[in-house]
Amino acid sequence: MKHDRPVKRLALAVGLLGLAVTACGTQTSSVGAAPPTTPGMTQNQALDAVRAYDRANNAANAHLDAAALPGIEVPPLLTADQAWMTITRQLHQTVPEINSTSPSFYLPAVTTSPTWFLAVSTRTRSGVPGPQPTYSIYVRSRPGAPWKVAYSLTPSGEVPDLQVDAKRVAPTVTGSAGLVIAPGQLGKAILAHYVQGLDGKDSFSHSAALDEQLGNGYSLGVQALKEKGTNLSRVLGKSNFTTYSLRTSDGGVLAFTANTVTDSLVSTKSGGIVSLRAGSNDAALFGKPQGATAKKFSITRIESFLTYIPKKSEGALATVLAYDETAITIK
Repeated sequence: MKHDRPVKRLALAVGLLGLAVTACGTQTSSVGAAPPTTPGMTQNQALDAVRAYDRANNAANAHLDAAALPGIEVPPLLTADQAWMTITRQLHQTVPEINSTSPSFYLPAVTTSPTWFLAVSTRTRSGVPGPQPTYSIYVRSRPGAPWKVAYSLTPSGEVPDLQVDAKRVAPTVTGSAGLVIAPGQLGKAILAHYVQGLDGKDSFSHSAALDEQLGNGYSLGVQALKEKGTNLSRVLGKSNFTTYSLRTSDGGVLAFTANTVTDSLVSTKSGGIVSLRAGSNDAALFGKPQGATAKKFSITRIESFLTYIPKKSEGALATVLAYDETAITIK
């Protein structure tokens, strides 16, 4: 159901939450740091995979057919889009036709299953192109199996060049030695960054996604909830989504990561109640788009990130280029 939904920049302030967090416990999809070799596919096969996904995705969106999603997506995108399908249906919304235009491909030198590749394309909604290219990871469990999308993120700024040979084959990435931060540590570090207000004090450079969207959204949201008599507490969830990494031309890494975070909403007063705003995505996912109240709500969200991680020797900081968040369960 990938539909280029806009990230809720201040969702905590105007609804309930709009945060992004990753945690540890990620798997890394990599098979070595060898020079580029022939990948297990061609550029034309990659193009066919993108076109096939667009056709199937638009058909599923047109009918809000959640049963079709497992055939074209895998977690974390599948998990998020299954929830979005429920939200869209509950709010009586529709999804415009979306297509990938002018795609370019980066084919990791992975010849054993699972295989994967990165597609970078301008996506159109009802024929109108988006302002920034979208970065999507396509994966295949075995030869002959369908290609499915695992990540789809749209950066708000410039993305570093990727290291490829003349055939756009990318060297595989293994390990995190020499990097400013390991991909598996991003969740804990990102959480500390915006909760503790570490902009300019940690391993991350200031970015629109991390600070102006995620950080500001979190701070304003917590304040707004507090003023309404609601306390928010947050913990990282245990998740095991696969991380996909590509080497940048400067020797750093472009990493796709995802994790879950669980938020508890309780009243500031003993015996008080908290609410889900009418018409909000959270209320819709809860099955009560008209709004709901309870003594406590526990909301689990899935968060996906696109992060540039440079080498320590470069003297640069990691940059969160894009994030997306979706509530997936509420109780």
